[in-house]
Formats: sequence, C-alpha cells, structure tokens
Amino acid sequence: MLLYKSYEAYSVIPCPLSFLTNKLMFGVKLANKYKKFMTEKNFERMFFIVIIIIYAIIGYFAYQRVIKPTAKAALQFFNASNATQQIESIKPQTYNSR
Repeated sequence: MLLYKSYEAYSVIPCPLSFLTNKLMFGVKLANKYKKFMTEKNFERMFFIVIIIIYAIIGYFAYQRVIKPTAKAALQFFNASNATQQIESIKPQTYNSR
C-alpha cells in the first residue's frame, strides 16, 4: 500500500494513479520508438496474440480452481455412493421380436 497526496488529503490506494500513468507513458514512448514496425497488420496480429494469451491464462486458472476440484468431488461422490457399481450392473433391455 502506497500513500500519495491528493487534494491535501492522504489516500490509501493499492494501485496508485501515478504508477499507472508512469506505465502508460512508458508504453507511449515504446510505441513512438517502434512506430515504423507497428503497422496496422502487425498491430492486429499482436493484439490477437495478446488476447489469446490472456484467455489461456484465465482458462488455466479456471481449470485449476474450479473444474479440477469439481470433477474430483464428483468422482468422490460417485465412488462413495456406489453409483458406479449400480450403473455397471444395469443391463441393456432386449426386445423379443414376435
């Protein structure tokens, strides 16, 4: 937690605005430096690659935190309730043709 002075009062903000503006200015300087390289096509490619990477990270954490424990709990539930043996013991119905 960083403190910074704003309108004669101290505010506690986890991510201060000055940090964000510094990062933004760094990005602007970088963009000006590589302006020749960043054509519209390259920008689109980079944008989609970044979006795909973000979705992959979100999907990985969703798998670790939500899907994996849910599947584990479901398997434990089915093993505990003997549902698997009951499902295996059901025989397919046969119809006699007359």
